[in-house]
Amino acid sequence: MKLITMLSLGLALAAGAIAAPTAVIEPGEVQAGPPPTAMPRADTGDDGVQTFVTVIEGYAPVLTAMMSVADNPILFHVAGMTKITRSMTAIPTLTPGKPTMLILPFHYQLTEYCEDGVKMVKSTYSNGNYVLPVSLGPDEYSVNHLIPGFPNFMAGAFDYNTDHVRFNYDNGEFQCEWYDYETWKQCGECRAAQWSGAALDCGSEGSRTKEMDCSFILGWASSLIGGSWNTN
Repeated sequence: MKLITMLSLGLALAAGAIAAPTAVIEPGEVQAGPPPTAMPRADTGDDGVQTFVTVIEGYAPVLTAMMSVADNPILFHVAGMTKITRSMTAIPTLTPGKPTMLILPFHYQLTEYCEDGVKMVKSTYSNGNYVLPVSLGPDEYSVNHLIPGFPNFMAGAFDYNTDHVRFNYDNGEFQCEWYDYETWKQCGECRAAQWSGAALDCGSEGSRTKEMDCSFILGWASSLIGGSWNTN
């Protein structure tokens, strides 16, 4: 029960970690900035792309790390602290022998719209300043989250009857399948707002959106490529 509780807490904290801006802080560090939905779009080859992961040690959330895709420096945020620092680097101290996992938090936006009398859907994945349009249709779409050492996760298909989207992740012992309305799963979950408008009948042009903060367990921290982990 403790394991389930702590993992659920970790997922909840991870889902909210990228939703609100924070100041640069100690003993960890995070770079302040607007919510993901306000971030500029960045291509996967852009040296300025930064994404977030949450570190779970002994099944308890420890910190949220910000990674630069260019050279993978790890910067840290400890929730609730407000002390300002000019330091630009930090390395976590983790306890030897404790299992350490990573959780991927992300923001997801669904948009339904009418085109020539037919209901269509499009979506956007965002984490940090990395924004990726995701094509939803009858098949799954492979979402490249840019965290080195871990496989992509899948989004889709979108269910036009229920207006929900399915997510799927397969990383060996870490596997998860969940829908955007599921907030209680230990492996992955989403916390979605209501649709911005009523259901579309497409008798005329129109659109509506749904915003959600999601997260899922990526796997063991030791699989991270390019990260430095100090266990002294």
